[in-house]
Amino acid sequence: MGKNRREFLQHSIGAITAGAFGLSLPAGRAFAQANMEALAAEAIKAGQKQVVIAGVAGTFGEHVTNIMFKPFTAQTGIEVVNVPAGYTERLARLQAQYLAGAPKEWDVVVLPLDRYAIAKPFLRDLGTCSALPDVLANAPAESCLGSAVMTNGGAVVMIYDRKAYPGDQPASWADFWNVEKFPGQRMMPNVGAPWAVIAAALLADGVARENLFPFDLDRAFKKLDQIKPHVIWWTGGDQSVQLMRSGETSLGMMWIGRAYSVTQQGLDANIVYPGAPLDATFWGVTREAPNPLAGLALLNFYFTRPEAHLEFLKATGEATFLKALVDLMPDDIRKVAAPAPQNWRNVIMPDLDYLAANEKEIQTRFNGWIAG
Repeated sequence: MGKNRREFLQHSIGAITAGAFGLSLPAGRAFAQANMEALAAEAIKAGQKQVVIAGVAGTFGEHVTNIMFKPFTAQTGIEVVNVPAGYTERLARLQAQYLAGAPKEWDVVVLPLDRYAIAKPFLRDLGTCSALPDVLANAPAESCLGSAVMTNGGAVVMIYDRKAYPGDQPASWADFWNVEKFPGQRMMPNVGAPWAVIAAALLADGVARENLFPFDLDRAFKKLDQIKPHVIWWTGGDQSVQLMRSGETSLGMMWIGRAYSVTQQGLDANIVYPGAPLDATFWGVTREAPNPLAGLALLNFYFTRPEAHLEFLKATGEATFLKALVDLMPDDIRKVAAPAPQNWRNVIMPDLDYLAANEKEIQTRFNGWIAG
């Protein structure tokens, strides 16, 4: 099941990057407008004039608000209330709302793909996404996960400051671990989803990408022991950008969106894709959402307006799963976008079933190792 899931991810986004899907933009706009108006009208008729979303914080969250939420409100009259929180807090609060019988606060939740199996019991069943016409028309079929929609995808890439390594330059996780050849402080994420760090450690230790799952945790943490004294652990995307910009670190593991922003802020940095773990995101309507129709309207709206998705890509470095986007990407963006063919074939696909079944053990061990 895990291998098949990884293959479907590779094939579905590969189809996008190969331009396998056609879309007439004028007809697409008319179709999207009609669907958006119908779904929004249904929500407003039911008295659902706002949608509360557990979204993302920081600079990235500002881009989502400006490019997605504000236009949705302008076109539908439905207010979007964004509740920014980290991934770990979002998942914990979602679980608490249902397991502890707490009031249901959120209509939509945004989470990483590797959290999907854990979050699924608390999400509305979307079936084949038949209630979301623009998702069906403008996203690959695999984006409909059954209880959520896969919206955008990047990767956790390696990035380095070229000035720090004027000679040989790091090109793999093995190089990342080689502190003698490539000296300097590193940075890595501690954001409540350590599978990417563990995958990088195993790749650095010589494990072939096709043999990563199930994880050999003993081997992974033994490898992590080697680099621990040289690592600053960042807990938010904005912090990772600051660490690179300030020169406190010259080599790091970053979300592609934040890595791209560093290159746009004047740092002569290079992004390395081979062995980059997938960082995809899904949006789901919560199971007992106070405003479920407004939530569905927002999900549907996401897969409209191709030019807005291009604006989002330029602003964040993170590509959405909109089929028309590939035809709009300029060459400079295509060089760093995760779904671009030359990058996508180097991305590590997670085994979602394995991660869901072993999430508690992996997280507990990682937390103990960080604290130790």
